[in-house]
Amino acid sequence: RLVLANGLNSLPLCHSLLAAHLEGPPHGPPPPPSPTHRFQAWLWGDDAKPATIIKKVLFDQFVYTVFLAAPVNMLAFLWKDSHFSWPLMRAELDLSFLTFRYPSGLVTGWLVWIPAVSLVYLLPSPLQIPLFNLVLCFFVLLLTFVSERAAKQPPSPLPLHLQPPSTPEPHHR
Repeated sequence: RLVLANGLNSLPLCHSLLAAHLEGPPHGPPPPPSPTHRFQAWLWGDDAKPATIIKKVLFDQFVYTVFLAAPVNMLAFLWKDSHFSWPLMRAELDLSFLTFRYPSGLVTGWLVWIPAVSLVYLLPSPLQIPLFNLVLCFFVLLLTFVSERAAKQPPSPLPLHLQPPSTPEPHHR
């Protein structure tokens, strides 16, 4: 058993703190955790009804993600993959970035985040951040793995979908 410096048993204190955190302050539940979630709670409510969750997921994934979260994250990973060199990064920001890399990054993100934020919005506010952080850890590992793998491949002048098919080399006997 843990004992605090003043000799009090810490187990009831920890239990009380945990209960207060999960149940919220006596005047009601705490506000949603982020400015985006607070805005959505103000806009559509803070309940877990299917219509509310659908509105929040659509806003989160097709407004916030498309116009803010994905561009910021993709540019950060592009900068990292360019060895933190602005000139190398600027060279990568071409038409293929907008027509191939950005859309494929969005779709990859949606495969993870649409189900994840649907579950997050089902939970009470105090439990949303732990689940969000767990999914975020998984997603960052996924992005890092894909980013590292892509960085090891030799650069191509054309995106993969625009490259001509390769011809097999003749077999020598």
